[in-house]
Amino acid sequence: MNRRVAQGCILGARDTQEDAVLVVGDDQSGVDGDLLLVLADGMGGHSAGEIASETAIEVFARHFHDVATSLRPRERLKEALEAANDALAAQVAEAPELGGMGCTLIGALVASGRLVWVSVGDSMLFRLRDGEIKRLNEDHSVFGELMNHVRSGDLTLEEAKAHPQRHALRAALTGGEIAQMDLAAITVEAGDIVILASDGLETLEEAEIAEIVENAREAGPETIVRDLLAAVEARGAARQDNASVIVLSVDAALAAKAGPVADEGEAKTTRPGWRTVAIGLTAMLGVAVAGASLFGAEEAVMPPVSELEQPGTQTAGQEATTDAAPAAGAEPADADPGTLDASQVDIAVQPATGTGPGDETGRP
Repeated sequence: MNRRVAQGCILGARDTQEDAVLVVGDDQSGVDGDLLLVLADGMGGHSAGEIASETAIEVFARHFHDVATSLRPRERLKEALEAANDALAAQVAEAPELGGMGCTLIGALVASGRLVWVSVGDSMLFRLRDGEIKRLNEDHSVFGELMNHVRSGDLTLEEAKAHPQRHALRAALTGGEIAQMDLAAITVEAGDIVILASDGLETLEEAEIAEIVENAREAGPETIVRDLLAAVEARGAARQDNASVIVLSVDAALAAKAGPVADEGEAKTTRPGWRTVAIGLTAMLGVAVAGASLFGAEEAVMPPVSELEQPGTQTAGQEATTDAAPAAGAEPADADPGTLDASQVDIAVQPATGTGPGDETGRP
């Protein structure tokens, strides 16, 4: 039994569940091997959210394992993400009634003392070390970009939280062009706790998440998952979104850097043989917001945040960029010689269409 990692999902105040989580391990060394963690938050109406999230994580993991040609982790993750996006496009082409479905996605590989990830959307990746919590990945919602304006002094935090379009997604997997992508890596240490979470966990402040983790650290990941989700439910938010988490406790085996990481110039000579350690797929019917499906056929294209009405700012005409300031509390990713850097990814930065779960969540 793998006691280093656990996952869980709750419905919240919804009647349906559109989150999906997957944890995959290394056959060659059993539970002591590398780990691939994948989380997706689906959207689209009817059963489309379930289909989008489940399809995305399954295709992502399969492509990473069996199809990706690069031996560098970052490039394999990027290839897997693009394959998942292509799979959604293929499904919509075969079943037009699924048009408008999409999902967020985080794929994180923990190997040879490093955490390497790719993410699109507003699902969250945290690292807790010595009682401090840091968000590692970018927030591709309007709120995430508003926070860049808060850090630059153009907006106050209160104005950002009150923005009427703060929950709209700037990027997601929809089968179309991926507007924004976060692709980076950091080192990990024994004792680190890594958390992947859908935006339903945003009902809790980061300080609350850190406190819950520290209180349950000795009991292990299963208890941390249970306590985090119990805290969300106890909050009783009237419009609480689905909430899903994967919690990994980094031990000495995962933190050990047995050899050069592929991203550091020496590619591994063999692909890891992955086996499913734990899988949690929970999805039912999609959720409509204000009577229209998310990412639906009649959605409005989101303009850059700088073109949205913002009190106290005059930045019309600016466009979002992939090298925006890190999310609040985010830690700068390690720079690896000869690796694929986020700034080198040739992705046209343009607004994604539609909104995320938005004000159907328990977020402020």
